[in-house]
Formats: sequence, C-alpha cells, structure tokens
Amino acid sequence: MSLLPLNQTAALDISPAPGDYAVKLLRDLGFNGFPFSTNRASHPATRMVDSGFLALTGDGLGDPVICPVPLASCADDALTVFRALTGVPVLRGIEGAELLTERAAVMGLARNGDQSTTGHCRLLATWDGTIGLNLARESDWELLPAWIECAVERGDWSSLAAHLATVPSGAILGRGRELGLALADATIIPDALSHWMRTTSFAAAPLALRRRRPRVIDLSSLWAGPLCSRLWQAAGAEVVKVESTQRPDGARSGSAAFFERLNGGKVCVSLDLHTPEGQQALRELILGQIWFWRLPVQGPCARLASLPRTCSPSGPG
Repeated sequence: MSLLPLNQTAALDISPAPGDYAVKLLRDLGFNGFPFSTNRASHPATRMVDSGFLALTGDGLGDPVICPVPLASCADDALTVFRALTGVPVLRGIEGAELLTERAAVMGLARNGDQSTTGHCRLLATWDGTIGLNLARESDWELLPAWIECAVERGDWSSLAAHLATVPSGAILGRGRELGLALADATIIPDALSHWMRTTSFAAAPLALRRRRPRVIDLSSLWAGPLCSRLWQAAGAEVVKVESTQRPDGARSGSAAFFERLNGGKVCVSLDLHTPEGQQALRELILGQIWFWRLPVQGPCARLASLPRTCSPSGPG
C-alpha cells in the first residue's frame, strides 16, 4: 500500500461522507437501513493526525507519511456499527481509530520504517521479491533452523536477512506456513477483495442460550483478535481466552500493562491442543456457545479447523 508525505494529501480524494463506511459494513452484514448515528465531522486526513496514526508511519525520525485509504475514519465507523448493533455504548469516550493506536501510546512506540513499531514484524528482501515476517514469540525463533535450514541466533535479524536475500520467495513461503510462522508475500496485490465475513451456521440459538449472558470463545492471540474479544467483553459478553500450552499468546512476553488492558477480566484456559484430550476439552468448551472465532491459521494449527464443524450441530455456530 502506497504512502504519501503529509504535504501531498490535500489533493487526495479520501473524504467519504461521515458514516459511509458504517453503511457499507451494515449492508454487508444484511442490515440495510439500520439506524445509527455518528458525530464524526473531521476530514479523514485530520483524523489520521488526531488519532496518532502519523506518529507511527514513516522512516525512523523522518517525516510522517499518510495512507491514501482513510483508515482512521473507517475504524471510527467500525466501532460505530458495533455500538449500534449491540445497543451498548462500549468504551464510551473512545473512537475506533484510537483503539488502533492505543498500544503505541501505552508502550511508547513510534515509527520504525520497514519494521513494525515493536520490531517483531519486518519487510525482508528475498532473491526475487519481498516478504513480511512476524517473529513475536520465542518459539518463532526456535522454528527458524527448520525453516531456512541453517542456525540463526535469536534476535539476529541481520543474519536472517542476509540468508533470505539468497533464497527465492516461493521456496520459503510454503515451508514457513507449514511450520506455523506468520509470513506473507509482500509483493502480491489481490485482484479483488475477498469476503471479510463468512457465516458457517445459521441455526438459531436455543432459548436457554438466548436468555443467558453470551459467551465468546477466543483462540486468537497478540493484538487484533484479543482487541475484538475485548469489545465483546465491554458489550457484556463473557470471554474465554483459550491458549495452547505449547504456543501461548506471545503478548504475554511484552508489556504487562497492555496485555492486561486487552485481556483483563477474561477467563483464561490453557490446553494442549496437540493431544486428543486437549482437542476434546476444546470441543466441550465450544459446544453450545454463542460465538466462536479464531484468526486464519496454517500449518500445525490448521488441524483445529475441523473443530467448529464437529461442534456446530449441537450449537449455534
């Protein structure tokens, strides 16, 4: 995605009317004409500044850059839709864009060029392209010898970059995904947007479930998924955070204050998901619940993809 210097944004057409993205989200969800209200009046470029996004973009201590897509305004509208559909003014006084920048504010992070603000995710050149690689856990570094077939010391990004520069992207992407590494080809631009939401079951929840407090089973980790379940928690749901004993949430090794901000008050369950006993415990946990989700997974964790299907006949999905 291209970025432009702030002084070139005046000519950009990134100013949809307030609420346009909210209307699109509601339409995609099947809620045409659903009532909602928005107080946003700022130009999207102004929202990028006000929300703190520009403190996170650009090369090191250089000038900030702005994305031609109105990310801050879209985040505001997404939270507006969530509040409208739940009927709960969750996180009153906070807008969606601030949710996307709060980690940097809490942890004192700043722009970092071709690296993420934490330095865990980086753009790395290969022999014929560029990949994005996220090594957020200690266990991620332990997988590198099996991935690139040579030893790399933890944190030695220079040696890793030097090796990847000699290897074609195709030779390492598939193997890395099989191992469960978070990586992608950074040169591919999709021809068309894929559907952002997929419903796997339309069964109505039993009356007993509809009368009780909703429970969300969350198998995600790090930041994006836990942020979503935090919103459901703020809306009144009970959230059960499930972690693998062999691959716990990498955010636990980061800022304790931010981890508590995302996950405080959730019920935490640790299971060995590589064993039949652990998988059965997860099935029993999911059965009959209101919501279950996980972020897309590949490699060893992909075996869990069968769990929702085995559970869906007994619950709403």
